[in-house]
Amino acid sequence: MNSGVKYKAIQLKHVVLTVTVAVSLLSCQSQSCKNLPKQFESYQAAEKLISNSSFKIDETVDTRKSSWIRGARFKSCDGSVGFLIIRLKDKTYIHQNVPSSIWAQFKMAKSFGQFYNQNIKGRYQLSLK
Repeated sequence: MNSGVKYKAIQLKHVVLTVTVAVSLLSCQSQSCKNLPKQFESYQAAEKLISNSSFKIDETVDTRKSSWIRGARFKSCDGSVGFLIIRLKDKTYIHQNVPSSIWAQFKMAKSFGQFYNQNIKGRYQLSLK
């Protein structure tokens, strides 16, 4: 094989490798939150689908001052309502259709736990089939 043919073969392999890597990266990207169902098969399915989706708003708040809330995250597709994910020591709760105004108030609350109990708990349940 002459050097011109070898160079073309190397170039072709590089193009194939580049295309393969690009396709692989695209398939690993998260899906749009607009494709999420209104109802989920199970709590575990909801966790997986929500965590693998991209959102317009994806915010967390520092909950270290709380005695029992270990983490709080708000994910919204449209900026109006979204999923509020509350992580406790042993469990995670997903609340659906939480208004962004409630999230804003939660972030400013003196007591995350008290605000959660008074304004969120029991009001924004995850919809399961």
